[in-house]
Order: sequence, then C-alpha cells, then structure tokens
Amino acid sequence: MTIDVPVVDIREVGRLQGRRAIAANVDRALHEHGFMAIVNHGISVRLIEALYSTMDQFFALPLEEKLAASPSDPNSPRGYTYVGATTQASAHGEATEPDLVETFNAGLEPIPDTAYYREAAEFFAPNLWPAALPVLPDLWHEYLGVAQQLTGRIMSAMALSLGLDDDWFTAVIDKPMASMTVNRYPALADDLGVSQFRGGPHTDYGTITLLTTDGVPGLQLQDADGNWDHVRHVPGAIYVNTGDMLSTWSGGHWRSTWHQVVTPPGTPPYPARTSMAYFHSPNADALISPLPGVEPAERYEPVRAGTYLRSKLDRYHTARTGSATSE
Repeated sequence: MTIDVPVVDIREVGRLQGRRAIAANVDRALHEHGFMAIVNHGISVRLIEALYSTMDQFFALPLEEKLAASPSDPNSPRGYTYVGATTQASAHGEATEPDLVETFNAGLEPIPDTAYYREAAEFFAPNLWPAALPVLPDLWHEYLGVAQQLTGRIMSAMALSLGLDDDWFTAVIDKPMASMTVNRYPALADDLGVSQFRGGPHTDYGTITLLTTDGVPGLQLQDADGNWDHVRHVPGAIYVNTGDMLSTWSGGHWRSTWHQVVTPPGTPPYPARTSMAYFHSPNADALISPLPGVEPAERYEPVRAGTYLRSKLDRYHTARTGSATSE
C-alpha cells in the first residue's frame, strides 16, 4: 500500500496568528503520523541538486578511494561506510542481515574550543573528507547551516503547539549533536530476502530528521496496526519525522514512527536510490523528559540527550561487519 503523508506549508507570514496555524498543522501531522512533507521550506533547489551531484561523483569512485575516507575508529560515525557494513535495526536490539547501503557522514565544523565541546567531544568527531572532491566541504556546511535554521523554525512551531513560548527549545538546541548522512542504495537485480533491507526497521534517536530523496520509492512507515506502507514522493518537499527524544519531550504526543527502506513496488531489477538525512539531536547535556504542562502517555525516565544517543550508537556500531571486499 502507498500512502500520502501530510503536506505542511511552513512559509512564515510574519504574524503570530499565521505562525500558530503552521504550529497546529505541524502538531497534527507529527501526532498522527510522526512524518510530514514540508513545502516552502526555504532550502534552495540549487544547493540540494549540487549536493546530490557531488555525492553521485563520490559514490562512483573506486572502492579503495572511498575507503580512504573511512574512520579508523569503529565507533565514529564520520566518513564513508561500505555496503553491508551496518544494520539499522541493531540499535533497537533487532537482528537482520546487513543493510544494502553505503553511506557518507559529516558533521559541524570547526568545533569551538570550549568546555561544552571538550566534554561532549565524542559527538563532534573530526570529519573525513574525500580528497577527490574539494568542493564537498563548502556545500556540506552550507546545507548544515540552512538545515539548522529550518530545524529552529520547526521546533519553534512545535513549542507553540504545546502552549509554550516559541523560543522554549532555543537554549537546549543551540549546541546540537547534529550531522548529515547521505545514503546510496545500489541497484538490485533481485528481490530482497526475508530479513534483508536497504535500511532496516528503526526509529530515529534525536529531535527531528530532515530527509530529501531523489524520488525513487522505497521508504516505508509502520502504521498503528503494524503494517508497512510505502510513502508517495512529494516533489520539492523535505520530509520531517519525529525522533525518540522529541517524542519523549512531548510525552509521546508526537510519534517517533518506525520506518525502513526497501525496494520500490513492482518487480526487479530495482534502480539505485539516494537520500540525504540531516539528523538533529539536542545539546548533549539537555534533559530529556516530558515538558512542563505535558501529560505523558506513559512513564519516562529522565535521561541526558548525550547519554541516550550514546546508548543507541553503541548498539549500532557494535553490529558493524568486517572489511569491505566488494560492492
């Protein structure tokens, strides 16, 4: 089954009444679905297309050149990860075959030399840039900058929807644990096995994720009955989904929806697919528990954002497989 996630226009009109209307639409979408497609988001098509084009060049490089941008520390998310090295489901204690995806990740830089960043250094690892693409860092940082601004606008709307001041989240997301991963799912000649995925079932860990895709289908969401539905592509939109920490802040009001990446509907062969996911998590020392005035749907144990993120990443990285030999 293919579904349409809510489309939300977040163009700001400068009046509080208009901002509250946007907040209500964002609240409804993330409460009912945990996903939405936002339009009039302000991130230029030029920038998105330039990043896709540059990353296409990177993934087309010989494997040995891509591996030169791989981290030496197996617990580092930065740089290149080869096809079959990771399993998304492992962060949730689920066992599947390794995911059929190669990725490239980079985060914010330069990192300020302050007490906060020194104490939270594990979440601000150095980036590993491929030597063959000197244009990539500037494009990447431009995107991270506008993605952070867009996240602030969305979080402001979410605060309003809970009856809080629109700047409530500002103090806990001004030094975020944020990065972006570009996912390249290679073309497939055959169907996937029963426990094989392009990206295994998982929820995201942080506040929100901003996702763009090249339009090739494959993203699925799990509904309240446990069924998996394909998401219909919305040209020009950026998908936004709730992460675990933001869901906890809302007392479960906003859904952190299970999702996965599989092959498109139909029969093989299946085309390659590329997506870019900006993962936003709060400041490492932010306390994650239901917000003032929120009636939680269940009991939540307070936890620091860095502690929660570390617990998920530890599970994810321990499931990494051995060396790459082929694609």
